[in-house]
Amino acid sequence: MTLSIVPLLGGPLAILLSFLPQALVALAAAVAAWWARRRFGMRRFLKWAFVLLVVAAVGTGAWVLVPRAPAGSPPIPVDADWPMFRGGADRLGVRGEGAFRGGIRHAWSFREPIRRGVFASSPAVVGERVFAGAENGRLYCFDAATGNVVWAFPTLYGIFSSPAVAGGRVYVGEGLHVDTGCSLHCIDVSTGRLLWKFETKGHVESSPAVLPDRIVFGAGPDGVYAVDLAGKEIWHLEGSHCDGAPLHANGLLFLESGYEDPALYVVDPADGRVVRKHPVPASAWGPPALAGEDVLFGVGHRQFGADQPPSPGKVVCLSARSGALLWEKDLPDVVMSTFAVRDGRACFGCADGTVRMIDAGDGRQVWSTALGKAVLASPAWGADAIVAATCSGAIVGLDPEDGRVLWREETEGLLAAGTGILGSPALVGNRLYVGGPAFDFLCFEGHR
Repeated sequence: MTLSIVPLLGGPLAILLSFLPQALVALAAAVAAWWARRRFGMRRFLKWAFVLLVVAAVGTGAWVLVPRAPAGSPPIPVDADWPMFRGGADRLGVRGEGAFRGGIRHAWSFREPIRRGVFASSPAVVGERVFAGAENGRLYCFDAATGNVVWAFPTLYGIFSSPAVAGGRVYVGEGLHVDTGCSLHCIDVSTGRLLWKFETKGHVESSPAVLPDRIVFGAGPDGVYAVDLAGKEIWHLEGSHCDGAPLHANGLLFLESGYEDPALYVVDPADGRVVRKHPVPASAWGPPALAGEDVLFGVGHRQFGADQPPSPGKVVCLSARSGALLWEKDLPDVVMSTFAVRDGRACFGCADGTVRMIDAGDGRQVWSTALGKAVLASPAWGADAIVAATCSGAIVGLDPEDGRVLWREETEGLLAAGTGILGSPALVGNRLYVGGPAFDFLCFEGHR
């Protein structure tokens, strides 16, 4: 059996553990109150009980308090939405023309002080706000410049889904591979207030795609849903197991199915009708990307984030208009990243520890650079450099022309446990944002 995600701590268990401090404080208060009653008599008992209850309430609040945006917070501009995984159909993971060729400098870090969780989802950045989900069941909104938490929205289950932002709303799923009954959430970007949620029978590891009048997302074994902007179901495609990121291109939806019946589905977004189904020999986990008139996606059997022996992988190219197969390229290991596409070329990470550049027209390899450890995160292709992250915790800058390593930043000293990076980096202006599975979210500044 192949799992797309290896859960580090199940959502319900994490939630129960998060209430443990409250229980301990309450127990301590009760014991102290009993002691006070025996020692000082009823009048002093009442006095001590009141004081201890206040202390318990304050202590409890300190543990479970979820930051909210202050009243009157200014609205976030919506002129630069992030409506799907990696920001757009080309999956570049970039906004603006920053300078990263000369390296990066650490700007700020966030580490949840109490209830920590892996940042395995990829951030979305809009205006001066960064949105990132964590395995602890929190969607965080950070101030892009300082890293201060503007608000944090709690979910019932952990978050792997990468948020999408459009029209002043952020959409994010919840749940890991073993979870059921998970929901897609619609949240106000400025306040962190829940606007609505749509519950499924499966898990929503999928990263939603926001179309003008609907949101499309996968629910694992519960198939694929399209809901309107009010959270009402439009259609439901059963039979696929979609944990990835739907691609909307040329009037069609491209949806990968990675479990039991691996395939890429080409679907009419209006009614969910399957236009074409392209079976593949292994799990289709690599999110599809648009390359001109074509669609690229990766396949292969692997658990996300786990060290495993090599397993053959493949890049598949289909026509974005008809869904017909154009070409395939065999690889020595699995492709779980998406493809960053510019000027007829596509860059992607491979589980064999390489970052590769291919000609998007025929799959011919342009260059391949070994980074020493599996690259499961998707590379970000900026104006002057490609930035990739590895499962050893390295962030690497590459020359887009020949793949030459421009610089390498080891994050062991910054990450809480010195482990690798699963969430994909985002380059916005002159800043790089990325989360790692050691409970930290990081920001760097680039320079020439």
